[in-house]
Amino acid sequence: MKYTYRFRVEAPVEAVYEILSASDRWLSFVPFYRRLESADPSWPEEGSSIVVRFGLGPLTAPINVTVVEHEPGSRFCPHEDAYSGLYIDKVDVTFEGENGVTNVTMIRDLRSKFAPIRLLILLAFPISRWLMPRLVIPRVKAMIERSESS
Repeated sequence: MKYTYRFRVEAPVEAVYEILSASDRWLSFVPFYRRLESADPSWPEEGSSIVVRFGLGPLTAPINVTVVEHEPGSRFCPHEDAYSGLYIDKVDVTFEGENGVTNVTMIRDLRSKFAPIRLLILLAFPISRWLMPRLVIPRVKAMIERSESS
């Protein structure tokens, strides 16, 4: 399931890119994020990876995130994978700045190698599409604006 989000941030493109592509910040704005477990020192260069842990109550899962494409300052493509293809999210984030304002486009492509999980993704898709602009995007913007003010 593929969908696109676009949003504006009142901050220079360099700052937005730096914050969103930082290994300790990527995915920290998503509900159920627990912590960064490991990170390649070369993150976010192509081929580098991090492992983050998500959880709901006592249940937690590691998500491996690998950068598959990277254009410093303008584009960042991390692919997320949990349990060897049970959950896959191919993300493409682009940054365009002008006059201290940054337009961010985030394309997500949710998949699974397993048919029952693909069905769950299909069923959860409307909820995810509803939550992203109402919960996740405001968290992203707040994280960036807090960083800019400090």
